Amino acid sequence: MPRIYAPKEDVNTLAGHVDFYNGAAAVDEDATHAIAFFTAAGCDIDYNKHELTALDKLPRDVLDEISLYLGVALTPNDGKYDVIRDIENSISTKYLGAITPTSAAHATEQGQTTVTMAAVAGQGNTLYYKTGVTAPAPLYGDKVDSTWTEFTSPVSFKPTATHLHITTVEAVTATGFILKSGTDNLTVL
Repeated sequence: MPRIYAPKEDVNTLAGHVDFYNGAAAVDEDATHAIAFFTAAGCDIDYNKHELTALDKLPRDVLDEISLYLGVALTPNDGKYDVIRDIENSISTKYLGAITPTSAAHATEQGQTTVTMAAVAGQGNTLYYKTGVTAPAPLYGDKVDSTWTEFTSPVSFKPTATHLHITTVEAVTATGFILKSGTDNLTVL
């Protein structure tokens, strides 16, 4: 369920009767028509969290005060989405744990990599991975969705030609809430 940020925070309802709180809303990830509508309307779409957070419901002036309190540098003309992600990044600096995936060329299969993880997931948690052109950079509290693959170490696969990086996360199994993250470059035979 992506978060939607309207260009102005005085938006309370848009087409489809989606309820906005100070310019922020969340819709089901399968609501492709609604997402296309909001994109065309100039809204920012964020797939990192799957419901609104307390930060999303706050007015921008309060978010600016929180940013200053946390020492987050504000960029002129940033929208509400940018400010919230900056605050979430600041929180992640303190709370997001680290895990270390290691990619090595597969021993025998051309074009494949084998990724291992020294650590195992804590009780009630699961490891996941995602590859990309750049390493995906989840923040503390982001949530895994259908774009993440469950990780059992070691895992071998043939990455997409342009996917040169892997990100692994440890998330709460029941909610998908990301607690730890780590990245590596993919190495293939």
